[in-house]
Amino acid sequence: MTTAQNIIDRAAKLGISAKIWEKGDKLRIYAQTGRRDMSVYLELDGTRDEVTGAAMKVFCNTQQHPNWIKAEVAKYRQKYIGLFHAYVVEMYKDTGPQPNGYGVDINKMIDEARAFVAAREAEQADDAE
Repeated sequence: MTTAQNIIDRAAKLGISAKIWEKGDKLRIYAQTGRRDMSVYLELDGTRDEVTGAAMKVFCNTQQHPNWIKAEVAKYRQKYIGLFHAYVVEMYKDTGPQPNGYGVDINKMIDEARAFVAAREAEQADDAE
């Protein structure tokens, strides 16, 4: 079972500080970007204790040129993609190698997330030495 806290803990291992936000039936995990005009979050399906799905959202709320906003959104999506990968790795942590019953697109997403997490953890291990 994947919980919101498991995702936050895994994201922290990747160097992304995040926190849970909940209001009514909306549940999100916000990355702490340090910018007031940028919002990077996972919109979660399910509850804090049983997450069943997620989508990554990135928004820039400012009065700048649309091309600048588009570039900032792309930059922050890339910078914080680890938050989404943390979700994928947690969600599919018990999934074995292919064939596993998932489609090609899901398996590709799982493989990409696992490779990203492994690379980031290796970088951090090298930095710690």
